[in-house]
Amino acid sequence: MAGRIRLGTVGGTQSAIGVGGESGPGARPLEREWVVVMRDQCEKAKVPFFFKQWGGVQKKKAGRILDGKTWDEMPSDMDFAKA
Repeated sequence: MAGRIRLGTVGGTQSAIGVGGESGPGARPLEREWVVVMRDQCEKAKVPFFFKQWGGVQKKKAGRILDGKTWDEMPSDMDFAKA
């Protein structure tokens, strides 16, 4: 996620939103505010929200917890056998 976006500006109807920071050498920082704003928009719009990682050079150390919770929401109609 390279910056803050607004739900609905991407085009079409989103069935789910996945957010995560870049990892590895040269990874750009992920601003907490961007993630929180996207999560809040998803909750308001009843769109599943998946938060992959904070990212960075030590992504495992940074983890993937946001406000004390792991966000693993997926669309109810997602067929993992076809994914």
